[in-house]
Amino acid sequence: MTGEQHFDQDPGPDAWADDTLGAAEAMSDDELDAAIDALAARERRCLIRGNVEYAKSLAHDKWVCITVRTNRNRPWPGS
Repeated sequence: MTGEQHFDQDPGPDAWADDTLGAAEAMSDDELDAAIDALAARERRCLIRGNVEYAKSLAHDKWVCITVRTNRNRPWPGS
């Protein structure tokens, strides 16, 4: 399953509660970018529908993906 497929499915709130970081770390940069876009789109749809709690969960998953993507490209001291 690609990153986009992983995050674009709709299994319900907190479905990736303990798996978001592991899933994000296993993705390629392109998959992470696609997952971030998919999560942002789902978050917007939830907010439009008034499902704020689920949107918060998606926002957290998106934040994890963005953090993994950012840290991957950050030069570390001494490297």
